[in-house]
Amino acid sequence: RWVDPRTWAWQLAQPLAAGERCEFLLRPGQVALNGEAVTGKGRFEFFAAGPWPRAIQPRPGGAVDEEQAFIINGGGAIKPASAEKDIWCEADGVGNRIAVRLLPEAQRREILSHVHGNFGPAPLVVACTERLPPGAKMKLVWGKGVEAANGAKSEKQESFVYTVREPFRAKLSCEREKAGAPCSPLSAINVEF
Repeated sequence: RWVDPRTWAWQLAQPLAAGERCEFLLRPGQVALNGEAVTGKGRFEFFAAGPWPRAIQPRPGGAVDEEQAFIINGGGAIKPASAEKDIWCEADGVGNRIAVRLLPEAQRREILSHVHGNFGPAPLVVACTERLPPGAKMKLVWGKGVEAANGAKSEKQESFVYTVREPFRAKLSCEREKAGAPCSPLSAINVEF
């Protein structure tokens, strides 16, 4: 459709999948609305980048749970075997990569029903296979070679840094008649979180 006298636009029926290419060729003899011949370039092409994490929940830089699930918009469907091979976790104090696992479909649907945002038509929901150490810095790593369902592969490695939350702690204090004695029932008992 013509947007204005000099600009023609085409609306794709659906967004391009990761790694997908598109080419437009002008028909020979194409004319504008006023009858003038369309001149200049006759071939146009563009492509969508390979799979890469367009959006992640929780957002990088924040705090995560020891067993956090991550929602990733990879730009389209990702091959499950590639996700489990080419995406991993790293945590301070753990000397090796921590594999990720795709969450079972029922758990995935439950998690997705509670979040808002654009996670695309086929969001990944993954979790580290090991419990993360409390208080540690951790990374979710999107490795080079993550493969989309159409065969396109990511071209670079990206890391997303988080801090694992501290363990829950509560401190109880009270007045005592002497050290090691039970709390006095006549005074206040304080609980600090």
